[in-house]
Amino acid sequence: MSSRSLQFLLVCTLTLLTCADTAVKVSTKHGSITGFKYTTTQKKDVDVFLNIPFAKPPVGNLRLEKPEPIDNWGERDGTKFGFDCIPHFVNASVFPSNEDCLTLNVIRPTTTPPSDGFPVLFSIHGGGYEVGSASIYGYKGFADLYVQQDVIVVTTQYRIGFLGFLSLENDDEIIENLGLWDLALSLKFVHDNIKSFGGNPEKITVFGYSAGSAAAGQLSLSPHSRDYVYSAVEMSGSPFASWALGHRVPEASLELVKELGCEKNTKTCLKNKSVSEMHKAVLAVGFTREDLSLIKWGPTIDGDFFPAPPSELIKQGRPVPSLLGISNKDAGFFNLLGKSRYIHEYYPGVEGIRTFGPDSLDKYLERFIREKDFGPNRDRVMYDIKKYFIDSYDGVKDRGFYLDKLTQILNSLCFSSPAAEELSQKTAAGWPAYAYSFDHYNPVVFEGHDIPESARGSVHASEFAYIYNLPILGKFEMEDDEKIVQNLIVDLILAMTKTGKPTEYFIPAGDTNTYLSITPKPDFKPSFYGDEWNFWKRLNVTYGYDLISLPASPAVHMKLHEEL
Repeated sequence: MSSRSLQFLLVCTLTLLTCADTAVKVSTKHGSITGFKYTTTQKKDVDVFLNIPFAKPPVGNLRLEKPEPIDNWGERDGTKFGFDCIPHFVNASVFPSNEDCLTLNVIRPTTTPPSDGFPVLFSIHGGGYEVGSASIYGYKGFADLYVQQDVIVVTTQYRIGFLGFLSLENDDEIIENLGLWDLALSLKFVHDNIKSFGGNPEKITVFGYSAGSAAAGQLSLSPHSRDYVYSAVEMSGSPFASWALGHRVPEASLELVKELGCEKNTKTCLKNKSVSEMHKAVLAVGFTREDLSLIKWGPTIDGDFFPAPPSELIKQGRPVPSLLGISNKDAGFFNLLGKSRYIHEYYPGVEGIRTFGPDSLDKYLERFIREKDFGPNRDRVMYDIKKYFIDSYDGVKDRGFYLDKLTQILNSLCFSSPAAEELSQKTAAGWPAYAYSFDHYNPVVFEGHDIPESARGSVHASEFAYIYNLPILGKFEMEDDEKIVQNLIVDLILAMTKTGKPTEYFIPAGDTNTYLSITPKPDFKPSFYGDEWNFWKRLNVTYGYDLISLPASPAVHMKLHEEL
């Protein structure tokens, strides 16, 4: 994320910390929490409770361990956000970070709850499982858009990066997916305590954007959390995405362990390293990759939190109503705008954008299509990709065209095809599944960027202005068409939270993978990104390697086993 965006978020969130004079207290099973009132844009009061611990601090001997339930705390001040969790890169924190970060925040209506309690929207922050925090989103947007519509919003922290998602093959002491275990415990805490806030523990909708979206999907799949989930709203992030499956997390973890000198007695050694030492080691081994496996530390199929791959868990679990979708050019956030460079290397740079052409695209394909994965078929694979995405087009192939093709390829592999796979599998297994594509954007998003009109679209985080009241990509007035779009997407989220269905008129995906194109003039369309999804599936059948899920190649596994 750019320094300008970080400064904007800093100003926004510091503003959010201003509290009203009127205190409000709630008693839970673990103690009392004192919060404050906030008056929404519609002049409705809501109650805000911040920095509620749901687990013991994962510090000292509890570092790299599963989270333990919080002890009773007596009385607690809930008027300020707690620490952010430690990101994988030292400069990625927006606000002060600390290992003692496992807290959540509750924003509730002040009106009398219905007999069964208010439905709950359990919001999970994004950041590629490596950066981000709940505090970045604040509470005002949630209060103004959702809580004053009689929904309780919970935002939560979880361990990220190397402290949340370390994984080593042949080392049973290292527990994988700690960040997801944190989320599962947070979800259970909400289930067990939300009645104290006037909430309905049987109506908790997991909701997130980007990695928060994939995590929401993962909570609805895991046997350790799915029974607490009423419905799921997944926006621009699927548990079927390669970056949410982590096949190369052991590789990155081994590099880090070696750099820290912790090959022997690894867990004990890591517990005795300072966060500063760990961050220095990350800088030494690199905090990003240049190929398609962009996330170095994220979830893995561990045999515990995930006893099976997502496709099997869908068949085994209780069908959870799911609304899922993407932005039509999600990937442009990375390769066109150059945002969040703490987690990727897809941005060509200002000069690269200005001169982008066929040779530029070829260089990216050479990075993405690895000989390790395809062997002697590598050149043929690249030929097939260019034939599908480039040669089939008869129009002008200028700079905008090639920039757009890079966006399309990345978008297809990282966002649309994983979502299409998830949608198809859920529908086949009898899950109530609904899909959308966010196809609207405000031109202010591209101000200051030399991006041709033909390459523009709705990039990742475009929805932040609409679903969080956080215009991190550029501020604009929320009126006319913008207000139509905001009302539509917020209503979908509210309806899922209250009823498990995104409004009565919404057509389920069904056999045709029907989806809603979200614009000021919304329309239902068939085949949710189906052409691209089917292309990658055919490529997998032909060459025996799946570029959507990116399983670790045999050579990678062999190396890890030998070195451990």
